[in-house]
Amino acid sequence: MKGKFLKKILSAGIILVLMISLVSCKNSGINQKVSFETQEFSDGNYSYQIPVGWQEVSRSFGTGMHFFAPVDMMQSNDGVRIMNYKVSGDEQSLKIYEKMLAGDTKDFEKMIATYGTQVTEFKREKYKAGGHQVVMLSYISEKSGQKTKNVQCYPILDEVTVCVSTEDKQLNGVSASEAAKNIADTFKVIKK
Repeated sequence: MKGKFLKKILSAGIILVLMISLVSCKNSGINQKVSFETQEFSDGNYSYQIPVGWQEVSRSFGTGMHFFAPVDMMQSNDGVRIMNYKVSGDEQSLKIYEKMLAGDTKDFEKMIATYGTQVTEFKREKYKAGGHQVVMLSYISEKSGQKTKNVQCYPILDEVTVCVSTEDKQLNGVSASEAAKNIADTFKVIKK
């Protein structure tokens, strides 16, 4: 009788642990679906998922920057930017990036302020997606009385230091911030 009771308690404990694990996976960004169809983009060094109907608008080999937008908005500045700090050689941004990953965002906020921009509602979130960690920053920037919600996602990968950034707006029915988050979540280094 005592053995059956212990088995029931053990079984209930295992079920409880599994339920907690599933809930934490749901909240961590793992396996979450996006509200748009995606297509794989690869430049030979990296691959990630971008919204269907989007394409690379421009690329700067010197800075490692890629810019993506909906096909019919190619003349616009709206879209998602991907910046590779190690390619750009921007040592200051690389140092700020490393501090920010460790949880110190003060230098990042100061850097934005040097552009004459006031930052409010600053939030930092770290989660796991696609086999790597991602740090996501969101904040409101205000310059000359104009407020903009910004999102920056940093996939944490040994081989590359990348920032995926955008203003939070709808681009042909796709949330630019959701597209940026999805790029960071699916970002992969192509092994050669």
